[in-house]
Amino acid sequence: MKVTRKIFLPVALLVAVVLSMILSWFIWTNNPVRYERNKEDTVTSTSTQRDLSTKSIRDIYLPVQVITTDVGGNQNLVNNHKVNLVTEIRDRMSTWKSNRMVLVKSRSKSDYLAQLRRPDTVMMNYDSSITVKVFNRVFKNQLKGVRNRKFNRIQIKMDDAKHIYLLNDNGYRIYRVTVSGQKLSKLRSVLKTNLIKYPINLKMVSDQPTVFINKGLKMPRYSYMINKQDANNFVNRLMSSDNDNISIKKRQNVTTYDDGSYHRLQVNTKTGFVTYGDYSSMKSINTYTNMLLRSYGDLKKIGIPLDNTRFYYYNKKTSSVAYRGFVEGFPIFNQAEYGTARIQLQGQSIKRYNFSLYGLQVPVPSRQKDKDLPTTQSMLDQLKQAGIKEADVDNIQLGYEWKQNKASSEVVDLNPTWYVRYQGKWRTYESLLSN
Repeated sequence: MKVTRKIFLPVALLVAVVLSMILSWFIWTNNPVRYERNKEDTVTSTSTQRDLSTKSIRDIYLPVQVITTDVGGNQNLVNNHKVNLVTEIRDRMSTWKSNRMVLVKSRSKSDYLAQLRRPDTVMMNYDSSITVKVFNRVFKNQLKGVRNRKFNRIQIKMDDAKHIYLLNDNGYRIYRVTVSGQKLSKLRSVLKTNLIKYPINLKMVSDQPTVFINKGLKMPRYSYMINKQDANNFVNRLMSSDNDNISIKKRQNVTTYDDGSYHRLQVNTKTGFVTYGDYSSMKSINTYTNMLLRSYGDLKKIGIPLDNTRFYYYNKKTSSVAYRGFVEGFPIFNQAEYGTARIQLQGQSIKRYNFSLYGLQVPVPSRQKDKDLPTTQSMLDQLKQAGIKEADVDNIQLGYEWKQNKASSEVVDLNPTWYVRYQGKWRTYESLLSN
């Protein structure tokens, strides 16, 4: 028995070591660029919180989508699994300079769509407008000496080295910017290799240009290890410095921290959603640019991981700016109520943050099969047959749904699906069909 034990224990240890090495290899080679890290990331750490990636405004305010149109007018939504495509395009644009911008004209819907479909172009899109001043921060002061206009699309004509176009879906405005230093050959090289292409058409939904994917999709499912931050980290970071004055109340799944004056933080221990309110006075925000820049400062103040997080939308009615995580160029829904985080700034006295304790960490092998998804039009036809009125749909996005893994509380699954903003709220098309 002793001889057998002496032989068995070393063999068992060897097997365990080999299995550990194999599992580690699977984890680190399972498409590690899916949740991309940019080359400008910096990492800081403290004894009270996990390492956080601090992202510059150049990363957070990158466009979220790239569309190419060839000389024949065929359009594709494009991505690249090898590199961050938008970052590569931005870096090649950072040396361009401008000295003049003119409003071509505010056009009709049909004329505006014709501009969006213009042959031999590359177009980068935002979901909400940014401004020239924010663009200059992201693209290193390219647009100098021009008015601080709003826009949500940047269009480059690949046979015109003297101009770019800034497009605003609100009012169908088209601005032509005169530029110098364009080296379109370098831009073409970025768009030549390793592209993933989704054939599309641009159509109007609720008077807004919308991407319609016109070929059935087979989308991969992903799984990630998640980390959960301690709520005390946010209490220490956002609340009064005197912890003795902070009261703690628990009711069902909600824990409320209150410093008795101007700060309150609520944590839903079941969902991980956090709501923070600051009711002290703050400097007034008198421009849209200041709103975007202030919200970015507040986003950093929260201290949540911002890997591959982008500016997603601005809601004028609620004076709020939302940021969302992206995987493989597609937005992630359900991480928190409003995305990765929502910053709400109202008047001179109310500030609210909404965010999640949970963040994606490292990819793990997913044994789930790729998911088949219908074309955009086919999906809308199914909704119509189910009684969903087209007038109640004002946006459509192809994205990933954040869902808790059934086998492990430390793993989250990202499942591809169509998201439809129906009656003002984002819903999966499957949930609308099951109503």
